[in-house]
Amino acid sequence: MKRLAKIIAVTLLALVFVVPSVWADKDWKDGRDWKDDKAWKDDIEVENLIVMVPDGCTQSIQTLARWVKGSALNIDGLNSGSVKTYMANSVITGSAAAATAFATGHKTSVRFLGVGPSEIAPDGDYLGFLTGFKPTAKPFEPLESLLEAAERAGMATGLISTSRITHATPAAYACHIDDRGKDNEIMEHMVYNDIDVVFGGGARHLIPEDELYATSFGDSWGGRRTDGENLIDVLLDRGYTFVDSAEGMDNLEYGPAWGMFDDSHMDPELDRDDLHPSQPSLADMTEKAIQLLSEDEDGFFLMVEASQVDWAGHANDAAYMVGDFLAFDEAVGKAIAFAEKDGKTLVLIFPDHNTGALSIGHEQSEYPPGYTGTSLEDLIDPIKDASMTIQGLLNEIPIPANISIVRDTFAEYLGDYWAQNMEVKHAEYVADTLNDKGAYDGYYPIAEYLSRELTTYGWTTHGHTGEDVPLWSLGPDGPVVGTIDNTELATIGAEALGLRLRGSKPWKAYDDNVLDLTDSANPVAKIGDWYYPVSKDYKVHKKGRVKYLTGITVHAPAINTVFIPKR
Repeated sequence: MKRLAKIIAVTLLALVFVVPSVWADKDWKDGRDWKDDKAWKDDIEVENLIVMVPDGCTQSIQTLARWVKGSALNIDGLNSGSVKTYMANSVITGSAAAATAFATGHKTSVRFLGVGPSEIAPDGDYLGFLTGFKPTAKPFEPLESLLEAAERAGMATGLISTSRITHATPAAYACHIDDRGKDNEIMEHMVYNDIDVVFGGGARHLIPEDELYATSFGDSWGGRRTDGENLIDVLLDRGYTFVDSAEGMDNLEYGPAWGMFDDSHMDPELDRDDLHPSQPSLADMTEKAIQLLSEDEDGFFLMVEASQVDWAGHANDAAYMVGDFLAFDEAVGKAIAFAEKDGKTLVLIFPDHNTGALSIGHEQSEYPPGYTGTSLEDLIDPIKDASMTIQGLLNEIPIPANISIVRDTFAEYLGDYWAQNMEVKHAEYVADTLNDKGAYDGYYPIAEYLSRELTTYGWTTHGHTGEDVPLWSLGPDGPVVGTIDNTELATIGAEALGLRLRGSKPWKAYDDNVLDLTDSANPVAKIGDWYYPVSKDYKVHKKGRVKYLTGITVHAPAINTVFIPKR
């Protein structure tokens, strides 16, 4: 998408250092050098790529969701293979490492985003590597993502999540950070990485900590940024439309656009109408993003994440998991409809890993019938009428909790099954746990206990597990078949689009003694007559002239290195 011609004002640059007022003299994207970034071939049939990630699940949720829905899922016809998920230092992956693998084509270490693996963590802890693992990238060096390669080729790009947009899966496509917990830095990378459409949560990381943002629906959001930079203002200066509600998103007619629908995470699908009806559904975000991105004649890349399927697995909350997976399946339906009509779109769908290890049937209590005697009602009745997650309804129970209120609340939000089957001992456990731990800390043990004692849903953990996960796919050349490594998802996508993933080659490395740390929150690399603000996509000449780069300047403190885009 073409950027509007924009002014870089003194106030923006003064966040880093004082320079004369400067005008951008070219169109936003035309001001960059895109030559040879796309290896076009006459026989390329794929113009668009949609990647969709139901975070933290495997085949069992597809089965359970289908039973609860009572009919086929949109995703059912797309099963085509499976994906290996291990990371550099563990058979069981973390989310950041998994996302880096399928975003860049390189495996990395736990918590790393868009950078090469290391046996030593930034804090000095020993991580090691799996036996036999051979790194394909140097420690902490930035790695070009599929989104960045598409952007450099002039394609439109988009990211969607139901978490904060700075969470691991979307972040791996647009940042180069040694710890996924650095939300403020991640958000800065994303804002300056020239993404055309961004929808999700996490507005607090756009806003300075001493400022409030007044929403269009009467709320106010506080900021978390400590560098003084208001990134909403930056987006507006760069020609973006910024929206904060479903209504605002619906009214978008063209990009570039950012939609932040909560200061932190968006709500679970089951809770959204009760808690924040201003938030759009994942399907609506997907449909709108496709509408905006498909206007680009050079094609587009879009990643869509159902972030909270994973959180439901962590909590062992089956109602939550099914609700968010069905919402994801509706989004899949939007992608399928576009791809089938367009005929030039590859759709790749896969979880990053499994979480919780949901099973249909267990022997962890006396509740479930024998496995050959499990009825449909045994399976779906505990969640078929759910209108709120266990996480949500626990917050509806006043403290101190009592047995009567617990039973009434579960019946109200989860349905008649709970009115009929929740015994005094079950309600007493919930009340005692709430009174002892509160709703936040009590959520996991309560959900685990109720699944074990009153449902057929088995769980082995509140963490991730290491088995292969499903691959669903659709494209003009047919599905992607077989068992593949998660790194191959990046190369398959790149090759389909005629792109090259270049690892760390787009950057030139400098010792970080070139950094001016006068303002420690806004470091600037000085190289010759040019100043390169860290985490930004431009350089400023000592006389005030601004030139845009084909990427962002990256600081890797663990190796005392600054990486400057070569172009």
